[in-house]
Order: sequence, then structure tokens, then C-alpha cells
Amino acid sequence: MPCSSNGNAPLQQPQPGTGLTVLDLLELHPFTPRREFLPATKAELVNAVARSTAERKESHALGSNWSLSLAGESADDVINTCRLSRHLAQPFPAVLASSPLAHDRARGGGHTVFDSWVPQDGGRHFIHVEAGIKFKDLLVDLKACRLALPTMGAGGGQSLAGALSTGTHGADFHVPPLVEWIRAVHLVGPGGQEWWITPAQSLFARDEVRRLPGWCPDARIVAHDDAFAAVRVAAGRMGVIYALVLEVVPAYVLVEANLPTTWHSIHNQLAHSRVKTWGGVFNADLEVVNEGWFSQNVVDTMPGITGGSVPVGAKGKNPAGIKRPLSDAQSRELTVQVDALKLAMLDIRDLAEDLSGLAPVQLRHVNIAMNLSRTEQCWITRRWAVPATVRDSHLGPVKREPIEQALIDHPRQPLELIGPIIQEFTKDLDFLDLAGATLLYGGEEIGGHGGQVTELLHLLQVQIPQVAYECATAGATSGEALFLILYRILSNPSLPTRIHDAVLDAITSIVGADFKKRVRAGHASDVLDTHNYDFDGAQSGNSAEFHFDASASDYLTFADRVVSLAGEHYPVLGYLGIRFTPGSSALIAMQQFDLTASVEVATGRVRTEDVYHDFWTSLHNAAEQLNGIPHWGEESRQSKAALAGHYGQRLTRWQAMLAELSTDGPRVFSNDFSRSSGLEPSTPTGLFLGEPLSMYRDTLEACSD
Repeated sequence: MPCSSNGNAPLQQPQPGTGLTVLDLLELHPFTPRREFLPATKAELVNAVARSTAERKESHALGSNWSLSLAGESADDVINTCRLSRHLAQPFPAVLASSPLAHDRARGGGHTVFDSWVPQDGGRHFIHVEAGIKFKDLLVDLKACRLALPTMGAGGGQSLAGALSTGTHGADFHVPPLVEWIRAVHLVGPGGQEWWITPAQSLFARDEVRRLPGWCPDARIVAHDDAFAAVRVAAGRMGVIYALVLEVVPAYVLVEANLPTTWHSIHNQLAHSRVKTWGGVFNADLEVVNEGWFSQNVVDTMPGITGGSVPVGAKGKNPAGIKRPLSDAQSRELTVQVDALKLAMLDIRDLAEDLSGLAPVQLRHVNIAMNLSRTEQCWITRRWAVPATVRDSHLGPVKREPIEQALIDHPRQPLELIGPIIQEFTKDLDFLDLAGATLLYGGEEIGGHGGQVTELLHLLQVQIPQVAYECATAGATSGEALFLILYRILSNPSLPTRIHDAVLDAITSIVGADFKKRVRAGHASDVLDTHNYDFDGAQSGNSAEFHFDASASDYLTFADRVVSLAGEHYPVLGYLGIRFTPGSSALIAMQQFDLTASVEVATGRVRTEDVYHDFWTSLHNAAEQLNGIPHWGEESRQSKAALAGHYGQRLTRWQAMLAELSTDGPRVFSNDFSRSSGLEPSTPTGLFLGEPLSMYRDTLEACSD
């Protein structure tokens, strides 16, 4: 039975005939639950779940709702975890944390129950934190304590539990995904029943956990490998995660390099990369920035910089202007001066100084992106974790183009984009002779093509304002209006080629925004979160991600198919991303392989016109044909049978654990998504109904694999 609460969770309930509208990040799947609970304490959370169960309501946790799948939808109740966002303990062991959390960041200043459980000199660090905390806030907290997350996805606006429950990952191929760093889960399941779930062998699988402040006497402690493997990635189906014990690491520095490349080049590298020996694209050790791989590929290849060191015997001039060979000392001195100039042009002299004498560091992160409107145009991000203190390098905001700034300033006012867009695409219009149907664009005369001039005038005077007005009337974002305008321009072959080129350049600027800084470096907490919060509220798009065995070629075959589809359905405004992550022990995590390759595809979208219907249909079909495993938090069209084929017995084991953890109400956290995906319980056996922990640990271990 759940513990009684001394107060109800605040409740938002709309008047009859109205609704609470819940939006995801890209406003793909808005839904209207009947009511929204806003618990600020564990007791209020328990009360909310118990109430939904007693009233036989469908319920679901609601974090940031960045998920683009239907996993978070609920026809009845949502339980918003935004107020459950504080730490429950100071980072521990306390002696190892150089700096404590601010008092207001930990409930009651933080408990010390776990301090004696963890070896003081073991070199490991843990936090006990409410699962509604946003990653960006957690990063700030950890930095203040001289700690860091070992890895994460690129979006810091997600809630901790929401991101982990859908398997969200980053691109660190030498670091297990963050779900592998969870050490205990405090779950509130159907009926308000509390569960403390750990592996069978764990520092946190103890009866003494009952000493935690506010512990419910009826809470059930489960130390079971399959239960732990099931609850960490469950897409919200098992209940509401109240808190997590998460292992973190001492603060470290990330050095990042962003380089342009081509699909031909990167495809060849990937095709010949060897996962087991970390060759090819995975082989790029960082030594110091002015030597080795970094110097050859980042410094020397910057536009405007050519050549390496100055060879001995190179010709120089004496003061009289007579050429003569340089001496060894002169060659070395000139090389030093040239190297210093290169670093100055990149503005990384401080970084070079800070990393001086660094032992070689293995590459840990690869993120590849392709511009789908120019499929040969790609970028690659590489990162290294270094055990050094460095001054921040290029962590500030980038300069915004006028159209980008208009989106930021007017996220939901499409009419405000008309001026900046027209200005952008007429800035090279030098002369327009209506009578002679001649225009001079970027110094190029286009005469005798009255159709092109007419089309250009129609675009500027009619089409751009009309699209903006239609989007404004439909309640669309400014991003949707911009997308449709750019799409219409590129779809019109009668417009001057120079206009098309200008549009493609604008798209390149948007798609390649994350790669504009050639080098970035700083505390991991300042580098890991790359989400562009400025565009929140203005965005539009569709996105899907599929996961493959990185040791096989199916992921490259799928990427090639996406490239072909982008050509068949030109213009496709969006990107393709390729990342690599190690396997996960969570039963239905997408990372089912020793090294998993994920291929993400994202395009623009407008709610008034489904311009990419055929593109997306073909793409989802191709992914399923190649056995691509869809991301639980992105768009997916795969059937229950297809998902069962991906996960096999792991899904069967997951369903069994769901049954054991849902005996108090097997349907309360069920929704259309879980039913269509096969995330429903099998028949329970009552495995976890015994107490206390010492009475059934042997049985639990015997049942786990």
C-alpha cells in the first residue's frame, strides 16, 4: 500500500469544453490531457499516482516533453515532474567532493545516509537526485562541485528521467551511455507503490536504505538484475521515476574540433574503419594542438593557412635582398613564428599553452552531419577528454545571420520574417530593368529571360508575404514559415540560379551552425550541452533515428538510401547525423550491439502542408527493411511485430518485469504508444511481493540471468 500523504499535488483541470495542450519540442504531436498534476514533493507524487489508479485513469509522467514519439501521451492524467528537480544528498562520498552544493539545491541541505556505504578512497562519485531535474541545471550543479557527467546527449533541456527512459544517447564511443551510470532507481508505480530498484549486487541494495528521509515503510526494495535492466529504459510505462542514484566523475576538460568534409570522403573512411581496433575515423589521438593529428587536420587545413614547418635549406632574403639558404636555427625560428601565426589566426594560443606537454589522448567522440539539400556537404565533430585545466576557448554564442536573428526575436510571428528574407535574397540584386526584362544579380546579367524576372518579382511581392500570412493564420511557428518559403523557392525552376544558390547558402548556415567554431574547449559541463535554446518556440521539423550494428555495413547502406531519397525528393531541407555509442545492458535500450551506429534524419516541416510525406514513408520503409531499431523518443512507424523482432527475448524479459512491478494497476501507465509497441505486461507471478530484502534476495538472484 502507498504511504499516506499530508497534502494533494497541485492540480490543473480545465473547464468543460477546454483543454490543457501539451506540446513536444517541435509541436509534432500536441495532445490534451484532462488534468495535470504538479507535485512538489514525493508525498504529492505518490498521492497523484494513487489518485489516478483509484479513479482508473490513464496516467503518464511529463518532463520537458522533448520526445518526438507518442511515448509521453496520456488521454487522462499527466504528472508534471518539473518541481521535482533538486538533489536529495550532497555528492558523496562527501570527503571527495571539493565543493558542496548550494543549500537550496538539496532538499533539507541533503541527507548523509550513503556516505558510510561508499569507500572514501575508492575514486568513485555519486549523486542522489530527483529525476525531474533538467540536464542543464544538473550540469551547473556538478560543475560547482568540481564534478561532471561522464556523457550525455546534446540537449540539456530534457529532464533526467525523460531522456534516460527513452534511451537518449550522445556520440561518445568509448564511454557507455548514461543509462549505464544509473546505480539505483526510486520508482512510484501503479497505486502509488514505491520501489527501490538496484542490481542484485550493488552498493545500494541494502535494508539500510530505509533510513532515507521520508522513507515509506511499505516501499519495496528490489535487488534484481532484470528488474534493474528493465526499469532504466521503459518509456514511462512502469511508472514515474522519482529519483535516481547516478554515478558521476571528477571534472574534466573537453577539446572539440569541427571540420568540414564530404560524404565521399567520410563514407570511405567509415567503410574502412575497424571497430575492434579503432582504426579509420576512430583513430585521431590528441597530442598537443600544434603537433600531430590536430596540427595536420585542424590547424594546417584552416582556410588561409597552408603548409607546415619551414624546411631546412629554404630560401630566405638577407637585408640586402639577396636570396640565400636558411640555417638550421633560422628554419627552426621561422617555423616557430609560422606556428604561432597559425594559432593566432585560430585564436587558440591559450589552449596550445594549456595543453603543452600533454600525453597523447585517445579520441572519444565522433558526430557526423550531412546537409540533405547538398548531400556532398558534411561536417565532423571530434572530442577528446583531457586531464588538464584549460582556459575556455570559443564557448560563447556565434554571430547570427539576419534571418536567424529574426527567428529568435519573433518565434511565433511569421509576418516579421518577410523583411529579413526579402532583404537577404535581394542584397545582390544590383539592377532590375522591368521594361527590358533584365536583371543584374551579383554582377551577372540575366537578360532576355522575362520569365525569370517575372518569377522573381512574384516571389518577392506575392509568394513570401503570402506564405508568411498563411502560416500566421494557421498558428504555425516562424520556423515553419521560413521552411516553406525556402522549399517553395528551391522547387521553382523558373527562378534565377543565383537565387537558388543564395537559398542553399542560407540552409548551409542553419544546418552547419553547430560546426561554425573550428575549435572549442572547456569544462565538460560547458561543452556537452550543444542545444540552441535561442530557437526554442520557433522550430519546426520531423525527426527519426535508427540504430544498427556498427561492425556491419547496414548503417552505411541506410545512409546511402537516405542520400538517394534526398535526391529523388529534392529539395530536402534537413540533415543526416551519424553517431556511435557502446552497447547497453538495459533490456530495451536501442544500443543492442557492442558498438551501435545511429543514423538520425531530420527535415523541416510545416503543419499546413505535408511536403515530405513520400520522402518519410520511403525512409521508414528502408529503415525497417534494413532492421534499423527506432529510437523510443523519436518518430517511428514500426509495428509491434517488428519491434519484437529487434529485441527478441530481451523484450519478453522486460514484459515480465513490467508485470511484476505493476500488480497494483497494470493499465494505469498504458497508452496507445505502449499498446502499439508491445510494451505491455505478461502474467505476474508475485515475485517482488515479499519483504524484507534479506528474505528474497536469493530467490531474486536465482531468477536473474
